[in-house]
Amino acid sequence: MTNSLFLFYDDALLLLSLRLAMKVILRALCLFLVLPCGCYARVPSFEPFRGAIAPNRYTPKHSPELYFEMGDKYFQAKKFKQALLCFGMITHHFPEHALHPKAQFLVGLCYLEMGHPDLADKALTQYQELADTEYSEQLFAIKYSIAQSFANGKRKNILPLEGFPKLLKADTDALRIFEEIVTAPSDADLKASALYAKGALLFARKEYSEAIKTLKKVSLQFPSHSLSPESFTLIAKIHCLQALQEPYNEQYLQDARMNAAALRKQHPNHPSNTEVENYIHHMCEAYASCLYSTGRFYEKKRKASSAKIYYSIALENFPDTSYVAKCNKRLERLSKQMS
Repeated sequence: MTNSLFLFYDDALLLLSLRLAMKVILRALCLFLVLPCGCYARVPSFEPFRGAIAPNRYTPKHSPELYFEMGDKYFQAKKFKQALLCFGMITHHFPEHALHPKAQFLVGLCYLEMGHPDLADKALTQYQELADTEYSEQLFAIKYSIAQSFANGKRKNILPLEGFPKLLKADTDALRIFEEIVTAPSDADLKASALYAKGALLFARKEYSEAIKTLKKVSLQFPSHSLSPESFTLIAKIHCLQALQEPYNEQYLQDARMNAAALRKQHPNHPSNTEVENYIHHMCEAYASCLYSTGRFYEKKRKASSAKIYYSIALENFPDTSYVAKCNKRLERLSKQMS
C-alpha cells in the first residue's frame, strides 16, 4: 500500500513537472513569434510576403523609373528605409524591367546601411544571380565588408527576414564570402585581404591546419603585399599555440623554424622577423619546461638514469632557454647522489 502511494505521488509530480515545462515552452514560443511582429508597426520590406498577401499600400502606383528616382533621392539623403521600399517596389513588381538589376543592388546597399549585413548578403547574392550582372570592384568590396562584419562577431537573423532577433553566428557565411572574393576576378589587393582574413578567421575558429594552408597562400600568391609578412607572423603564432598544447610534439618547432626561414628569405629586413623569432623562443621554453618536468618526475620515482636523459636532452636541444641552469643543477645533484 505504501509503495503504491509513493508511486502515485511520483507520477503526479512527474505529470505536474511536464505540464509546467510545456507551459514554459509554449510561452517562449509565443514570445518568439510575437516579438518580431512587435518590432515593426508595418511591413518593413517585401521579403515576408513575396506579393501573395501584400497590403494594398505596397502595390505599385507609379512607374519603375519614378520609384528608382525617388529611391535614389532617399538614398542620397541617407533615408535608407524609404529608399529600400522604393527599390523594393521595382525588384518585387517589375522583375523584367531594365532597372531591376540596379534596384536589386541598391536593396543590398540599403540593408547594409541599415545594419543588416545578412540581408545585404542575400540581396547581393540575388543580384549576382541575375543575367548580365556587372561584377564590379565595388560589389566585391561591399561583400568583403559584409564578411568582415560577420568575422568580427556580427550575428545574423534566425530567419532571413527583417524583425527577427539576430542570434546566429555568421562566421561560416564570412568564410564563404572570403572564398568567393578569392576565386572571383576581383582586385589583387582585395584578394590578398580576403585570403588573409579567411586565414585569421580559421585561426579564431581553432581550425589551425586549414588556417596555416590559407595563410601560406598569401605569401605564395602575393609575396609583395603588406599582408605577406603578417601571414608569416600569424602562422608562427599558430605553431606556438600548438606547441603549448602538445609540448611533447617537436614537429611544431620544426615547422615554425621553416616558417621563420621562409620569412627571412622573402622579407629579410621586415620587423616581423623579430616577432616570429620570439614565438620560436616561447616554443623552446615550453619544450624545455616539459623535458625538465619529466626529469623531475623520474627523480621523484628514484629513476636517476632516466631523469638524466631528459635533463641532457633539454640542454642539448634548447641551450638558449631559462631551463639550462635548472637542468645543470639537477644533473650535478644526481651525479653526487650516484657517486
